[in-house]
Amino acid sequence: MEMNYRSLQREFRSLGCTDEAQTTASCQLYIELCEVRRKLNVKYYYNVVIDKIYMTVSNESGDAIESFYLAIPSSKTLDLTLTEPIQKELIQAHAHEINDPENVPVSLAIVDSSTTIAFYKLILGLSSLDTMKNKKQRARNEL
Repeated sequence: MEMNYRSLQREFRSLGCTDEAQTTASCQLYIELCEVRRKLNVKYYYNVVIDKIYMTVSNESGDAIESFYLAIPSSKTLDLTLTEPIQKELIQAHAHEINDPENVPVSLAIVDSSTTIAFYKLILGLSSLDTMKNKKQRARNEL
C-alpha cells in the first residue's frame, strides 16, 4: 500500500504536533515500519506530556504492544537524561495494552534528512546509571 506522504504529515499535525521536523521524521519512520520492515499493527499517537509523536507495534492479533518507536530528527538534540521519563510515560499511557511492562522495548529512530534512519533500543535505568556514574566522578574530583 503506497502511503500518501502529505496526507500522513497533515494527520500528524492534526494530532497536535506543531514541530515540522518532528512530523517529517515521524512520516519517514511510519513509512519505514509499514512499507520497508513490513510491521503489522503499527499505530501512531501524539503525547502532549513528552511533546512527541510515537508509534506502537502490536503482536499479530493486535491485542498487546510489542514495542514503541520514537522518531527523533537528526537536526534536534536529545537530552539522554529524558529517555527514562519518556519510556515511563509511554508505558504508563498504554499500560492496559502491555503484557510485560518491564520488557517492552522503546526504540529511538534517529531520522536524517536523507531518509536514513538509525535505530537505538533504550534500556530502562540507563539514565539513572549515568547519573550515578557522574555523581561518583564528581565525588572523586572533589577529593
